Amino acid sequence: MAAAVDIPILHIADYVGAALKASGHKSAALIGTRNVMTESFYRKRLVTRGINLLPPDMANVERLDGIIYDELMVGKVTRDAQRQLKTIITNKAQEGADAIVLACTELDLVVDVDANVLPVFDSTRIHCETAANWILEQEEL
Repeated sequence: MAAAVDIPILHIADYVGAALKASGHKSAALIGTRNVMTESFYRKRLVTRGINLLPPDMANVERLDGIIYDELMVGKVTRDAQRQLKTIITNKAQEGADAIVLACTELDLVVDVDANVLPVFDSTRIHCETAANWILEQEEL
């Protein structure tokens, strides 16, 4: 697709990987939907930037998919979901992650990106900031 358009493709995972690397993180846990956590399209781009990704825990994958699709996507934000995410993040820290990547737009509804045991990289925020910076750079030209 990149070859067919005259503007750059700002792939979200490339910029999340760059943000992790710039912050000195080497090992992260990817948290999102089943496809994001288990397929290679996102994971591969982080790994090629030198980020070691913890393998997905299939029990967490199922739990997160349920929270995302059955609750958050229909506007339901619960204290239980917040607790479950805090537990998952704490467990990932114990497993060796030094950062968390929120790879789903809805997860910031139940994860406080500024108050966790690990630094949380909100992929949506990173992607939006990257796009805004690119637009502003174009205006300067």
